[in-house]
Amino acid sequence: MLSLQSLPHRFHSLLHNKTVRNGGLFAVFSFFNRGISFVLLTILARYISPADYGELSLFNTLITLLGFFVGLSTAGYLSVSYFKETKDKFKEDFTAIGLITVVATFIILLLFLVSSQWLSGVLKVSVKFLFIGLLISFANVFVGLNLDYYRVQEKLTWYGVLSCSFALLNFGLALYLVIARDLNWYGQVYSLLICNVVFAIVALIIFTQNKVFRLSKSWATYKKILIWGLPIIPHLASGWVKNGLDRYIIEGAHSMADVGLFSFALTLASIIIMIGSAFNQTNSVSLYQTLSSKDTNENKIKGLRRKERFLSLLYVAVVVVIIIGGVLFIPLLMPKYTECIPYFVILSIYGFLQCVYFLYCNYLFYFDCTKQLMFITFGSSLVHLLLSLWLTRYSLYFTCLIYVISMIIVVTLVYIQSKKLLKQNLL
Repeated sequence: MLSLQSLPHRFHSLLHNKTVRNGGLFAVFSFFNRGISFVLLTILARYISPADYGELSLFNTLITLLGFFVGLSTAGYLSVSYFKETKDKFKEDFTAIGLITVVATFIILLLFLVSSQWLSGVLKVSVKFLFIGLLISFANVFVGLNLDYYRVQEKLTWYGVLSCSFALLNFGLALYLVIARDLNWYGQVYSLLICNVVFAIVALIIFTQNKVFRLSKSWATYKKILIWGLPIIPHLASGWVKNGLDRYIIEGAHSMADVGLFSFALTLASIIIMIGSAFNQTNSVSLYQTLSSKDTNENKIKGLRRKERFLSLLYVAVVVVIIIGGVLFIPLLMPKYTECIPYFVILSIYGFLQCVYFLYCNYLFYFDCTKQLMFITFGSSLVHLLLSLWLTRYSLYFTCLIYVISMIIVVTLVYIQSKKLLKQNLL
């Protein structure tokens, strides 16, 4: 039984726990960024109707889709290479990721030039915004690489400065363009474009100063990264199948205003995912360090399980607080979106399950089992799509429940696979 005398010591230990400290800082940065975005959304909700928000949501869906193919999802290999390879080899991998991104983007650009009118009709985005979306996605890869470069080195100050500066610049520009210049949801798009291009240039300057570029002439380097990254495309696309195609299904079965309400509810629920992702930023680094350390396998297992239990309880508390806050403040701050509250509550459960997923997917990344992860996540997304095509026409409540069901499937299968990998490699 925990004694009162031991509480100060445990509290002191908790504050000095590396995972808690770094995870808390990442959460603060992420919550600041999300908070800025949330305040921006609250303000813009007075100037952007649910139907217009639906249009913006479809454009964001395009950016998400392009994000899978710009760079062929190889950017995530930066973290793996940093902990597995030598310093020079890491530089070669880093440079290879950049070159792959440039080549892949150029191919997509050619595709857009040839079939822009057809793609515009299918994706319901004007030709102009197709190319803007591609430029945003390309620049965002380098913005993300820069943040990851500081994250794996645990240089949280620079990580916070860059990420928070991006959020503040986007906040100010979006307000100016949407309100002062009366550009409606277009202003938010132009703001994203400017911010991503500016911070991509900053990233390239930082990379050059840190001398992280080292060209590899060996095809094996590029092949290794592509083999790691390509299975991630269907894995990431599984999220787009759920979050992206659902918006088109809702628009076809209901209205653009319903797209806006559902997207808004999902955006609020993503605050939970944001917090889970923030803690995963440091937990993934800690996990890779633990797995690559020279400690005994028994101690590794105990430490990993202890972190899993702690973070799971933390996520439960976060979900309760977010749900209560959403139910209380949506009617007060954004009365236009009050109808989305029931959707938000159900999707918050989905957000919690996504956080649990973060706890176990890192094992599959570390042990190079991205193909298995692809089968799990993409397979579940197909189930999600079929259920959505069948049930969304009847009610958006069904759509929300489908998110929860498909995520339960993913979490269960990823958990089983992660324990299998630990047993094979450590036990």
